Amino acid sequence: MRKGYILFALLFIMPFAANAAGTYYNGEYQSPQYRYTQSANYKSNTATTKWPYPTNTYKNYQAQYNSTVTKPTTTSEKNSNLHFSAGISRETANWEMEMNESNSILHYDNISWNVFDANATYDFGTVTLDAGIKYGAQNGEAHMIDDDVSNGGYYIDSLFWDDPYDGLSEDVLLGDIYGKSISIGTSDSGSMFGFNMGLNLPDKFSIGKAKFTPSIGYRHFSYSLKTNKNNGLSLETGYCVVVSGSDEIQCNPLIMIDENGDGAIDSVLWDDNVVPSGQVYFGDTFTYSQPGTSHKYDVSWSGPYAALDMDYKVNQETTLTARLELGLPSYTSEGDQPYRPDWEHPKSIEDSAGIGDAWHLGFSANWFTALTDRVKLSLGFTYDYYNVSGAEAKTYLSEDYYTTLYWNQIDTVYAGVEQDAIDAGDGIVVGILNLEDQCPGWVCTQSGEINSFYKSMGIRIGLSTQF
Repeated sequence: MRKGYILFALLFIMPFAANAAGTYYNGEYQSPQYRYTQSANYKSNTATTKWPYPTNTYKNYQAQYNSTVTKPTTTSEKNSNLHFSAGISRETANWEMEMNESNSILHYDNISWNVFDANATYDFGTVTLDAGIKYGAQNGEAHMIDDDVSNGGYYIDSLFWDDPYDGLSEDVLLGDIYGKSISIGTSDSGSMFGFNMGLNLPDKFSIGKAKFTPSIGYRHFSYSLKTNKNNGLSLETGYCVVVSGSDEIQCNPLIMIDENGDGAIDSVLWDDNVVPSGQVYFGDTFTYSQPGTSHKYDVSWSGPYAALDMDYKVNQETTLTARLELGLPSYTSEGDQPYRPDWEHPKSIEDSAGIGDAWHLGFSANWFTALTDRVKLSLGFTYDYYNVSGAEAKTYLSEDYYTTLYWNQIDTVYAGVEQDAIDAGDGIVVGILNLEDQCPGWVCTQSGEINSFYKSMGIRIGLSTQF
């Protein structure tokens, strides 16, 4: 018992350990967008002894297998069908989402979570029922990077040349204008929550001393991340070339020239030629700083799973366990970007995929040692990987923003006559009409737009007991 007290003392003095600057959904509409537990449960000393089945980080159940080892039964070990465990862990994670059409990648790197979990298991004899919850708080700062540079940038417009001396000739396409931008911010107040419930068939088969238990269940995992102190750079590019003899791409900034100073753009500089005399205008190139919350995402993965657990008994007091889990969850990510006046709030974007469209791979390994007849200490490792491809993306546009812009242009330029603006083919007016037509109810939908993944690794310490 002295050993148990020392280990308890050491346990409780241990420390508590355990991707928009250019987030655009601009498809056709060109929008600006472990719970480990093991308990001694010894039965009769004349025939068969039933040993507990230790669980892992993903669930908490008690399975039993027959052993020829005999041991006297104590009163406290009888009828122990309810088992309980709790632990703390430190997890490190990354989350990324990539947009296929709008050419943007957003990722949060090196997210640290302090996590508490609690789990309970009830043994019905032929099957066991387990349930667990966990809650995590972000520890320290993680970096968010919103990257519209390495993934191609977002389309802005096509630039045409209209010969002022020949009104009958067709306009000549000079090229497409793309926005290249990148922003970096910090995330330090995120949270996570998870729960699971499953049914297990104890010791269905064995290989040597290893006992295997299959199970099925349902798992929910969600987290919330937000970005503060975001700083970025935005650049409109007019011409990109591949460097000869390599795969390097270089893009020049968009430079427009008013050769005669009359206020109209006469030419565009696409290369490194000498700029002619006259007024020179650069595309929208600027830096920006957003001190408050610039991005906020609430992400969830929820769905069924199937798992296989292994239990390997080293000796009377020590057991090793492992678990492999495969899940087919749904995926939902709701985002708010409050600095954007053209998007709705609090829900600016929503990405979603149904059950079976995403997948989850989980693995854990754990070591148990007995502290007393009823209490065990566990140390473990966990790994999780969630992935979804081709999720649907929705952008929720601000109707007030576009309506105000629409009528301001008509009132200012066309004396309030809407038809005159339409007949004149005004770019702002016609563009907003097309946008409303392509996005019914001011919600723009792009199928197959989002690829996303979340991965984490953790180290856990816990205690388990029985009642």
